Amino acid sequence: MSSRIEITKNYATAYTRAPKKPKAAILDTVTELTGWNPDHARQQLTRRTRQPQGRAKATVAVIDRPKTKARKYSYDAVKILPYVCSIAGGICGKYLAAAMKGLLDCLEAHPPDPGQRPLQPQRACRAVSDESGDYRPVPQTSP
Repeated sequence: MSSRIEITKNYATAYTRAPKKPKAAILDTVTELTGWNPDHARQQLTRRTRQPQGRAKATVAVIDRPKTKARKYSYDAVKILPYVCSIAGGICGKYLAAAMKGLLDCLEAHPPDPGQRPLQPQRACRAVSDESGDYRPVPQTSP
């Protein structure tokens, strides 16, 4: 079986130029070969012809790939939240949000073990507090 890219490449121009009945036959053939439903196959065939020349390899791979969601939290927050959750005993959700202020204060006061990679709690604190909105660290003053 050929790849989906080659199949759409072969049938796209014939599909757009054909009248109604042959279009249905071409669509049935493409759905059998690719395993797509008719709506998706129709989208792929019409988008193939509307795409600029020279991008033939990317069409189906780009259109057929599921879209990735944008990150909700920053990289720093993603790295520190599992550690904070494990310190809290595995709580999560609204319970973790309620305990976040105290947990982040503890992290600042008592850094992790020397064998572990340092967490840079100030930067992570800012990342978590900015995204959760429930904790705003007070700027530290020197004694």
